[in-house]
Amino acid sequence: MHRIFGLTGALCSALLLAACSHYQAAGEADTATITFTSNNVSGQPMVCNEAGRFQSTRMALSQKPFDSEMFDEINKTLRKAESVVTAVPANRPVRVGVRHSQRSRGTTDFSCRQAAQFEPVAGSTYTVHFTLQGNQCGLDITDGAGAPVEGAIAVPWNC
Repeated sequence: MHRIFGLTGALCSALLLAACSHYQAAGEADTATITFTSNNVSGQPMVCNEAGRFQSTRMALSQKPFDSEMFDEINKTLRKAESVVTAVPANRPVRVGVRHSQRSRGTTDFSCRQAAQFEPVAGSTYTVHFTLQGNQCGLDITDGAGAPVEGAIAVPWNC
């Protein structure tokens, strides 16, 4: 019985680690850097991975109602930040997205998710800015100079 529990425990641990993994560029030689930001709206940045699924970045975007060291510490503990930086493969189309939900009293009151696709250039930097106005969410993608990225398009929420 102990041997079966040991195998079961090991299998469960492996599954939990796989379920908790976060997006990271798959050792590509050519990468670009994306910084996710928002208009002070919480959200989970995501990138399509090699398996064809959206995968969360290690950090999430934070909402900060007012400037306070207390919120900084809470967000740090919750793995949230005002901006989230990740590397993505370059010189081929990449899909990125942000998922947002508002909850109160244990239920989800509102949720939205927005995805976009563009082809980053190796060594370049981009900003993916998540916006929420009313019940409309969106993404703006700009290059390192702040100009809109040519060819960036809104796409369905799938890889």
